[in-house]
Amino acid sequence: LEGSDQHRGWLQSSLITAVAMHGRAPYKSVLTHGFTVDAQGMTMSKARGNVVVPQEVMNRFLLIKSAARLHPIAEAPEHAILADLPGVKIAVAPCGDPKCVRCWHHRADVGGHPEHPGLCGRCVENVLGPGEIRCYA
Repeated sequence: LEGSDQHRGWLQSSLITAVAMHGRAPYKSVLTHGFTVDAQGMTMSKARGNVVVPQEVMNRFLLIKSAARLHPIAEAPEHAILADLPGVKIAVAPCGDPKCVRCWHHRADVGGHPEHPGLCGRCVENVLGPGEIRCYA
């Protein structure tokens, strides 16, 4: 179980290295978590009762995403497919935001800085500032 910030770190580098050297992934499955929000933009939590159990979804689907949006089932997009989980439909669509050339995330703020038109705001802050500060336990 890893946070979404690890996709670009150990997850991707260990996958690419293992496939190149051994022809297979170094792990059977990966479950990531993040701050998922519901259709009203509220952070999902058990206390609020607005959660989807990630293991139930991950047991059935492989998701590679820059962002996920959850809607009440009555407001699901027309192209959504009814899943075999009660009350869940799955829809996939390409992101409409440009891709940052540094972190490869699709974000609306790419191109917002005149000196770094190919970067997102987070990467501009890292390039112009002291860089990312990561704290490990």
